[in-house]
Amino acid sequence: FWESFMLKRSFAALACLATTGTAQLDWRIGTSHATLGPGLLVYDAARSKVVSVGGDVLEWDGQWVARPTSRPPQAMFAATYDGDRQRVVAISTTWDLSRRRNEYALFDYDGVRWTAWPPSVVPGSFMVSICYDPTRRELVVIGRADIGSGPTRMWRVSAQGTWRMENSPQPPDRDFAPMAFDSRRQVLVLHGGYRFDPRQTQNLRDTWEWDGARWREVTIGGSPPPRGLHGHAATWDERQERLVVYGGETDWEGDGVFAPDDVF
Repeated sequence: FWESFMLKRSFAALACLATTGTAQLDWRIGTSHATLGPGLLVYDAARSKVVSVGGDVLEWDGQWVARPTSRPPQAMFAATYDGDRQRVVAISTTWDLSRRRNEYALFDYDGVRWTAWPPSVVPGSFMVSICYDPTRRELVVIGRADIGSGPTRMWRVSAQGTWRMENSPQPPDRDFAPMAFDSRRQVLVLHGGYRFDPRQTQNLRDTWEWDGARWREVTIGGSPPPRGLHGHAATWDERQERLVVYGGETDWEGDGVFAPDDVF
């Protein structure tokens, strides 16, 4: 299940990147690579490369190039790009034996090597979302302390690696909800996700914005996505000044509809 989910997630991310900066959607099948598999895709603006983080690091600048010496130290669950420090930042978890729990762990990739951030001492799971906020110059991390249980927490992480839990009202609990930064309005946008609750399990289709002080649900004009989604990808199109949402799944077990042709 995990490899299938991550593979679909990586395709969704690649598709989002392919639409960025174009006035009209124009889908093309690009070249593949022997080791391209389940992973995360992030655009490294400083080096003008798409970075695939999954197994061996692969970089795309018109063709795929493997970076076998830059293999991530462990499996990564989400990634973003820190434009101020010009680093890809990925998040994983590590097992703390003394506390007997998984805790979030952050890693930088500078195009050559991975560097671990200071220990977070924050409980976490693989159901996590991460996005860099360049206006506040901090990472925003949203996730639970355990898989599908407990409340969703929002954490603000400084460049020095200090984790601070946000205590203001937040969107309803969810997992696998992508985030992207709207550079025109200087807000972070969260869309959809999966509500893992035995009493009311469902995919969500709502949209929320974070302005650095509070979350607010926004009403979107036009036609909303026809169904709730989780595990989809989202990116901000700088040229068209639009949030592009692509792909995703409609149920938890992976047996529902995966929507590779849906772009919003």
